Amino acid sequence: MFDLQKALENPNLNPDNVVKCYHKYIEFSDGESPSQAIYLANMDEKMNEDIFLNDTQALLRPSLHFNPQEAYKIVKRELIEKI
Repeated sequence: MFDLQKALENPNLNPDNVVKCYHKYIEFSDGESPSQAIYLANMDEKMNEDIFLNDTQALLRPSLHFNPQEAYKIVKRELIEKI
């Protein structure tokens, strides 16, 4: 979630192109991707798990603040809902 949020902060990034790349990758790998509903259900479940929400902070420099709930809102809106 951290890396996706950081990528989306780049004004040169086009989220629609990221989604297109995702679809191309899925076609290349096995041709099947989870539906948007399944992806959202999986992420919504993870967003209630402490282990998922707290695993990133220990990897970041103390000066970096990361809020997984806020990051998820951004990633959900900009990427997942476009799948």
